[in-house]
Amino acid sequence: MRYSYVELGVRGDTYRYHYGKRSSTHQTYWIYCCSGGQPIERDRLPTLPGYDSLQNGYKRMWEVGRADVKAGNVDNDPVPTATSLRWGVSVIARLAPPLAATFETLADSCRPLCGENHTFYNRTNFHITVRSCAFHRFGVSQHDPAIRVYRTVLADVCGHYSPFDIAYCGLNANRTGVIAQSYPLSETLQALRGALHDRLINLDLQHGPEEDGVRHTAHTSIMVFGGPVTDSAGLYSWISANREAWYGAARVTHLSLVRYNRTAYDVNPVSLAEFALETRP
Repeated sequence: MRYSYVELGVRGDTYRYHYGKRSSTHQTYWIYCCSGGQPIERDRLPTLPGYDSLQNGYKRMWEVGRADVKAGNVDNDPVPTATSLRWGVSVIARLAPPLAATFETLADSCRPLCGENHTFYNRTNFHITVRSCAFHRFGVSQHDPAIRVYRTVLADVCGHYSPFDIAYCGLNANRTGVIAQSYPLSETLQALRGALHDRLINLDLQHGPEEDGVRHTAHTSIMVFGGPVTDSAGLYSWISANREAWYGAARVTHLSLVRYNRTAYDVNPVSLAEFALETRP
């Protein structure tokens, strides 16, 4: 994987980082605090497409989850079995190293509050889920018949959509874990999701958690609960203090088709194929 260069914007400043070649797969990731080279102010978020629906969902999540988080009433996420509904085949967008490093700092901040018996994401596995394609099953490989179809469909769909930007503002939590809230800066992500869903319906492959529709969130998980919380009141206070924290915005240029290798304390998205979004003038 090659990171040709990325631009990281935080609180109005832009920095450039250079990375060397890591494998034979060439990818370029971009991180912005702006869209199209123009600064994006947090006050502009309410003007974004779908903002009200997203924000209302995030508010409901916190209203329902805050008391449980404060009391330490959490749900343990188990290692998947043959009948599990989570951790199957998904289409994701990985985060570039600088933004992933920012979120890793957040994970490190909540670790002493949560304790060590949980799954904390890190810079190697932070991501946005574009679509959950199928429920968990063992033995999925690049040669799986369904995977071959997914690869063909994704290669075609991704060629019709441009890279898109997603802003991150605020933390949230419920009984399952802690997330960073995000807000797409255009309608591209939802249009791509809709196109992919329609194609899978036509091929009778609209299985899994999103069989009946497409998701509307693009959050990034920071951690997933796996047991008792060490300092639930402290965790609640930390999340409350960061409910409106501004983390910048990310440009998504590539998508990955993955299966998950889920252990008791780790989530590893194993790549089955990579797809570039079509860059247009």
